[in-house]
Amino acid sequence: MDLTEELLEELAEDWTERLRWVVCRRLGLLPGSWGWRLMTGRRVLRCACHMALDERQSGAGGEDVASSEREAGMTGAFDIERFRELGG
Repeated sequence: MDLTEELLEELAEDWTERLRWVVCRRLGLLPGSWGWRLMTGRRVLRCACHMALDERQSGAGGEDVASSEREAGMTGAFDIERFRELGG
């Protein structure tokens, strides 16, 4: 088995690392970045659960996530990058 196959097999068996990758990718966090390092264990699971609930809500004919975010005050003027810089 070559190195690539070994790595793929190892990653396929480590579901926690795979979940971390999916969550961080959706959030736009690069491996090794400050945000990536903060996304461990409980935080990853919490974000993944919220993402799953968002998808379920928008896929079930309920209000979409974008409209619920607007109602919560997250308009186009909301600077998500600044929010992340401040630790949000």
